[in-house]
Amino acid sequence: MMKPAHLVVPLALGLTLSLSSLAQDEVKGEVIPGSINEWQAEGKPYTYNQKTVFDYLDGGAEVYLAYGMKSVRALKYTRSDEPSIYLSIFEMEGSDGAFGAFTYERLDAEAGIGQGSEYGGGMLRFWQGRHFVFIQAERESPASREAVLGLGKTLASRLAGEGRRPALVDALPQEGLRPLTVRYVISPLVLKNLERTLEDNPLGLPQRTPAVMGQYGKTGDPERILIASYPDEGAAKKCVDAYLKSRSVQVYNSAEPFRGPDGWSLVSASGSYAVLILDAPDAAGARKRFEEINLKLKEIAR
Repeated sequence: MMKPAHLVVPLALGLTLSLSSLAQDEVKGEVIPGSINEWQAEGKPYTYNQKTVFDYLDGGAEVYLAYGMKSVRALKYTRSDEPSIYLSIFEMEGSDGAFGAFTYERLDAEAGIGQGSEYGGGMLRFWQGRHFVFIQAERESPASREAVLGLGKTLASRLAGEGRRPALVDALPQEGLRPLTVRYVISPLVLKNLERTLEDNPLGLPQRTPAVMGQYGKTGDPERILIASYPDEGAAKKCVDAYLKSRSVQVYNSAEPFRGPDGWSLVSASGSYAVLILDAPDAAGARKRFEEINLKLKEIAR
């Protein structure tokens, strides 16, 4: 299979597909169709594992691995008078990884495919069970759009299993939340890409860390919320204290807001969770957010 000319996977800036000459799998009709509309599969799917995925992705493979990637299958579809279509099916260790990979750079509205999806500019991304699927046409045309969406619907119906959306996502307050900004992660490697204050992991997050983030208000508003899980209450409190120290913040009670250059923040432990409410417009709003999150986390822990 030839390397596509200008295909960019949106999971990481500058990430391009590079289809190497690895051994190919058979096209399994029960999952991957050999054709879609008038597009034909070019050969058979390539399978890449946790080591060879670096031959497939010219950067950004670490992100998929951080979400628990076990393997990825890649296939190209061609039609003489239309742009080529590229398919990638990532199999994760669990459905939380598939859901997280889908949320990582979500930009567009729900497309109604699989358990969660988006479509825009010839690109379809969705998750189903423990699979994250990415389909992209080299350029969008009415026919390629129909083919990309049709391929997605076919795959969603054939991929086995239903995944459960992580309960931690529901701990984010809904008032003012911009849904397309919700990001679910399971690794501090990914989290530092999303939150500038976590560059050196000041929260001391362990290697596998369920966490969720969301942005609030209008586009451009600074308010955001992070909730991260720890093994126990002691670890959560210790790491909250370490974070506050890294930000040169001194508060007598971590459940009280403090003023920063961009707004009011409240950083505190809630049971075995760390809660970061960052750059809220006012102190009262930050307190209200924390109280709501605290109640929801207690419900999740039951």
